[in-house]
Amino acid sequence: MTVIFACRDSEGNGAIACDTALSYGNALKTVDTCKLVRFSNFIVGTSGSCTVQNILQELADEEDELLLIDSTKDVRELMRRFLKLAKSDYELNDQVRTGQDFSILILTYEGRIFCGFNDMSAVEYKDYAAIGSGRDYALGAAHALL
Repeated sequence: MTVIFACRDSEGNGAIACDTALSYGNALKTVDTCKLVRFSNFIVGTSGSCTVQNILQELADEEDELLLIDSTKDVRELMRRFLKLAKSDYELNDQVRTGQDFSILILTYEGRIFCGFNDMSAVEYKDYAAIGSGRDYALGAAHALL
């Protein structure tokens, strides 16, 4: 079960967290696993195939120009870059876009929270958001605390 959760307080300070379990088939790895990728101006959490995280990490490592996330349009642009790399370098064709369910959750250093989904939609959230198969548990706990 994957849980990526981001929230912010009334002053706009944000936090993002993830579980540490990584599974593939019957294999389960929990040591030194993080589903968060740090870019220069934001942190992104991933759910779905670990290939999504690998590709985003490659984008972060090779970031020639400063990628800014300031709107849902910027989130969609990040996803377009991701899909371009997935198709050309990872030869995934349309598997990532249409055959797998993946989501990204972004926390900017300014405390803004965005989600991007495999259908190329993007949403900005005001207080908190979660993705992954365990998102309902995280959202329920956050809602109960508020």
